Formats: sequence, C-alpha cells, structure tokens
Amino acid sequence: MNHKILINTLREFRFSYFLVTLMFLSCGVQQNETNKSENYKELQKIVRSGSFKIENEWAYTQRGNNINLVGNPNYIEFKNDSVFMYLPYFGVRQIGGNYGGTGDGAINFTGKPQKLQIKEIPTKNRIELTFECRNKTETYQLYINLDGSLKANTNINSSKLESISYRGDIINNQ
Repeated sequence: MNHKILINTLREFRFSYFLVTLMFLSCGVQQNETNKSENYKELQKIVRSGSFKIENEWAYTQRGNNINLVGNPNYIEFKNDSVFMYLPYFGVRQIGGNYGGTGDGAINFTGKPQKLQIKEIPTKNRIELTFECRNKTETYQLYINLDGSLKANTNINSSKLESISYRGDIINNQ
C-alpha cells in the first residue's frame, strides 16, 4: 500500500513540476515577444527620424574572409536626405583605378542616394533599405537589413568591385 502512495505522490510531483516549468517558459516567451516589439518600435523611430549611423564590427568578403573592423573607421550615416559612407574594402577590383576614388582602399560616398526604398517588415522585426550611390567612377547598390536588436547587415554590389558584406550596430544620431 505504501508503495502505491509513493508512486502516486511522484506522479503528482512530476505533473506539478511540469505545470510550473510550462508556466515559467510561457512567461519568458511572452516577455521576449514584448521586448522584440519594443525594440522594433525603437528601430522604426530611429529610421523614421532620418538621422542614424551604422558602425560595422565585421566585413565579410566573397572569398570567405571575415575581417574584424573594431578600431577601424567605418560608417554609413544617414542625415535627412543624404548618405555619408566610408567603408574599408577587402576584395578584388574588377576594373583598373583606385577604390572608391579615395586612393586608400575604401568605399567612399557623400551625397543623395538614388532609388531609395524603405520597407518595414513588422512580422520579422526588420526594416530593409535599398538604394544606389554613384560617384565619378562607380555605382554601388546597397541592401541593408536593420533588425530590432539594432544590428545591421549591409551587402554592397559595385560596378567595379567584388561584392562585400558588413555587420554592425545602429546608432541613433538624435
């Protein structure tokens, strides 16, 4: 008889433990979804202000190299209707000349972007920016994914350079 009581007590304990664990996990998921929603709203506010900056921590070349950019000047800055961009380039140039017109191996642009599109995707807590930048010698196509954790993934295609990608942080200039 004592054996049956012990087995029933263990079953009740397991069931109670399961319910308590499920309850804690549910609260954690709800909190996580709330944080994602709040982070996305902050991202929307930053992008809609038209004044923010992306500073990259990593560059990823087409040849599989990952380059740490911490301590190296690099940015994509949005101010009103203009873009200011300075990104070190690590790749192969397809046509002769210097990189980005700077002579220092960087992708460099200052001016108004062309064909700017901003697409908000709330279901994925993401905003996508696409645009073109043209200087005297090159055309750059930029695809930037901004996520609610205030991280940015940037892919750059060029008329004269191999594609390159960057990963970094979004900084509010307000």
